Amino acid sequence: MSGSDRYEVLPIPANTDRLEEIHGIMEHFFVDEPISMICDVTRSSLMNSYFTEMVRGGASVMTVQKDTGKIVGIYLGLIINDSLYEKLRDAFLDTIGTCIMCCMDRKMYIGTTSVVPAIYQAVGYTVRSFFSALGCSRLLTETYVCVLPEARGAKLGERMVLALDKLAKEMGATHSVVLATGFYSQLIFRKLPYKIEKEIRYESVCLKDGSPLPNLEKVPSVHTSAILFTREL
Repeated sequence: MSGSDRYEVLPIPANTDRLEEIHGIMEHFFVDEPISMICDVTRSSLMNSYFTEMVRGGASVMTVQKDTGKIVGIYLGLIINDSLYEKLRDAFLDTIGTCIMCCMDRKMYIGTTSVVPAIYQAVGYTVRSFFSALGCSRLLTETYVCVLPEARGAKLGERMVLALDKLAKEMGATHSVVLATGFYSQLIFRKLPYKIEKEIRYESVCLKDGSPLPNLEKVPSVHTSAILFTREL
């Protein structure tokens, strides 16, 4: 077998016992993802716990190598119901206490700055607003896609996105909302039936005090912007 024939895209069981493999793959996500570079975020027990909760929600898929069964790619997501949004957010905040991350409310604090809120506000990525903007009560969001370097180039990202969109529709989601922060993930969604809602360049984003985003020199020049994509499933 060669190319994409070597791989199979499968749903990740909510009770999977392969969490350590999944967490290991996410190490590559942090290395390649621009906002993680800007905020100097790496794999941690907090992030492992968050990704575990995403997997337990049952709205994630993986790519496995057929001959070995090795996981070489994952696409994690959450299906959010508008009536449960506040409860989910509050439960998550109770779990992490005063830690740096508030993912359900799309906020991350690094020191005294608010890097991620500035980016999300600039691109218009707030989960709550999409229920009314898209006229829906259930959507797929909070997505993270990562393929191991050894398996890149076989269009596995596209296959996983389409597979999860199908799964999410079967689970009652009517729309998908994706913030693609890196050039290569943006290529995936540009090729699929997603609509670009807004694009902002990182160099144009300012913090509340008017200063530019920190650590932009750490971000490879290929990553210039964040793009908000939506799709009706």
